[in-house]
Amino acid sequence: MPAGRYLRSLVLGWIAGDDMPSAPTSVWLHLCTSAPTATVVGTAPTIDGYAPQEISPADWDSIATGTNSDRLPSAVEVTFGPFTDGESTEDATHAMLMDGSNPATANLLDYGALGATRSMVAGGVVTLAAGDLGV
Repeated sequence: MPAGRYLRSLVLGWIAGDDMPSAPTSVWLHLCTSAPTATVVGTAPTIDGYAPQEISPADWDSIATGTNSDRLPSAVEVTFGPFTDGESTEDATHAMLMDGSNPATANLLDYGALGATRSMVAGGVVTLAAGDLGV
């Protein structure tokens, strides 16, 4: 997942000698029906029963060191729903990590495409298994 502009700016400031702010006490995982970019958040689902999910620092596994990149995988299953809108179906294609639950006011930290499109339908849930989410 690439970093959002807000997080990249903090890291660049840190390299230039600025202090990093304190780590957030939690981050929020948002599903998106459109692709976010470093400066634009993705479109939030409107189906009833959808809500971003809070992820605490304890919900992350150890950093996995790879040949070309490192990854911080989730250590817990994350479930969205159940969805209750009987007339609506939406497809989540992307996810965003933000420092708040409201995408209009929170800072975008990280974002990326889901491994597969996830359909949100009435009575259903979307579950990301432990390890499916990685920063």
